[in-house]
Amino acid sequence: MLVQSNTITQARYEFTKIEKRIIYRIIKEIRKQYVTGEIQTNLFNELVVCLTFKDLQEVSENTQLVYKSIRTLKTRSYEFDNDEEWLILGIINKARHIKTKGTWEITVDREMVAQFVELAKNYTEYSLTVAMSLRSEYSQRLYEYCSQFRSSGCFRMKVQDMKEKMRLVKKYDRYAGFKKYVLDVALKELKELYKQGQCDLYFEYSEEKNGRSVETLRFKIISRESPETKMSLEDLLYSVRNDLTSIFDIQKMPKNKEFVNKTMSELILNPEKLNHCFGKLAFVKGNLPKEEWQRYMRYVINDEYFKNGE
Repeated sequence: MLVQSNTITQARYEFTKIEKRIIYRIIKEIRKQYVTGEIQTNLFNELVVCLTFKDLQEVSENTQLVYKSIRTLKTRSYEFDNDEEWLILGIINKARHIKTKGTWEITVDREMVAQFVELAKNYTEYSLTVAMSLRSEYSQRLYEYCSQFRSSGCFRMKVQDMKEKMRLVKKYDRYAGFKKYVLDVALKELKELYKQGQCDLYFEYSEEKNGRSVETLRFKIISRESPETKMSLEDLLYSVRNDLTSIFDIQKMPKNKEFVNKTMSELILNPEKLNHCFGKLAFVKGNLPKEEWQRYMRYVINDEYFKNGE
């Protein structure tokens, strides 16, 4: 999965295609809850993600395969490491299939939710839909890499590093096999979908050799912007809520939570204010020292969205 500011240092396995689709579905639902502020939690303050049979059909129509993939996800964990702490968390805590209702409840640890929220920054509603539709797990992974470096248009990676990140060192010890069954498979699928208008990007790659061995791969990202790939209303809401939550530090300053929720309610009702707020946040982050962000945004919100103040 994409590396975030709180670095994911270890995923001790490469996820299967179905496992990735389940994770994408969880991210999609968390985005939805996060935008509306209607976070569903249980008595232990764990997030509860409710999925319908239709949601899971996007993952796989084979119920037994879904069972198997969820069982595997239940045993898997992520390690996070930064300058302040080291932390290991299970990806999901619990899963329940309520057969009489045709629904699934997936429970996520409250600390893991923060990582999913951070992870979701790299996806729009459109890119999640694309990622879930890909047939190959290698296409999923290369799509993630390309999405991460889309703004720069290219990236380089050592072959050995890529094999290690994708947990393929043992499976494809020879470059020829890695090229044929991983790189070219992903390239073919992404390029075909791009030509059909069902994907927003694909890649081309060139090889850099050290002697006779291919040591490094240089990737060029070919992308296009269409109405589907532009930020949707939900994408804007997600981005603005995420920035406001961070700027007003609601984890350490709970009293600010009501202010952020009130602001988001106003922005949902008035999309023109949403675009204005998105622009102001971009200005603040690009031009003001961090210690000034909260004061400035509180002034803007009270002065321009709530004329009578908070």
